[in-house]
Amino acid sequence: MPVYTGCKCPVCQKEFAPGDDIVVCPVCGSPHHRECYRQLGHCGNEHLHEEGRSWQPDGGAENQQNGAAANGTVLCPRCGKENPQENIFCQVCGERLTGASQNTYGGYSQNQGYGQNQHYGPQQGYGSSGQHNSNNPYADFVRAQLDYSEVLDEGITVKDLCDYVGPNNISFVLKFKGMIRSRFPVSINWCALFFGFYYCFYRKMYKLGAILLGLTLLLSVPINYLTFQAINEAIAANGQQAFFDAVLTYGMNGMMNSFVDGPTLRLLLVLSPVVNFLSLALRLFAGLFFNHFYYKHCLRQIKRQQQCAHCSIGTVEYSYALTRAGGVNFNAVAIMVVISVVGVLALSYLMTLTLAL
Repeated sequence: MPVYTGCKCPVCQKEFAPGDDIVVCPVCGSPHHRECYRQLGHCGNEHLHEEGRSWQPDGGAENQQNGAAANGTVLCPRCGKENPQENIFCQVCGERLTGASQNTYGGYSQNQGYGQNQHYGPQQGYGSSGQHNSNNPYADFVRAQLDYSEVLDEGITVKDLCDYVGPNNISFVLKFKGMIRSRFPVSINWCALFFGFYYCFYRKMYKLGAILLGLTLLLSVPINYLTFQAINEAIAANGQQAFFDAVLTYGMNGMMNSFVDGPTLRLLLVLSPVVNFLSLALRLFAGLFFNHFYYKHCLRQIKRQQQCAHCSIGTVEYSYALTRAGGVNFNAVAIMVVISVVGVLALSYLMTLTLAL
């Protein structure tokens, strides 16, 4: 959390001391003793909310900032750690350093996208620590309570995970920590539940996405084959023109009513609910276990960066390497959507061509 030593709690008017349990208002950023905030039930500086202003540190915190500047360093506004003046982000928690020299790194300046671009620099989760201009005050409040230096696995901190995950990193970190505490791998992920392998490719989980895609195609093969056979039997029994007239007039019901009662139709009716159940089970599996697999994937990739990246752990370059390796991949999703559409159209064309011959 930020260093508030020397500032006063707006409720009890006592100065904060090192080690005090402090919470921050998610609207204006005012620090409070946790017990004071709980007893009052709301922010002690609500007048700032009405005026649209954010809390500013008093002399105590300003003196600490000035002292850091005199030493040739920059004091992080979140964790209070001193950083070299050339740093753009805190090398401990990743917060943007106010008063830093704002040098560029890798061609990305402060205003050009390092930290703002969705693919580079510290991403969502390194916001303004509860300032009133946030789009999500609750998320800022949660961020202010996180210990970014907390180690979740061997040599991997919360900040490393936030850098690698990118968009929506705070939500993922909270789920990861919940699974670690409970030692239970189940954690619902609605995007994985509804979008399946598409979401895996979006999150660069290519291996899991390929497995889910393969299983989805495998489940569709027997149904498509039996449907094709039933259509051929219906055309042989009723004639091609009568079959197409029924389909054009009554749609899917017309096609189903044209099917001949026989082994093919009976097997199709038996397998359809089984395949639907297995497809639903596959979706549930992806929705319930995606977070577990994604956490393991993040750990592997971060450790790979620690071993292979040509930069020291904890530096801006290291954070940059994690964000490039992780994050999301919109191009992979677009490619999979195009492949799916082309595949469906190609299958429909082949079926129509075969039936017309």
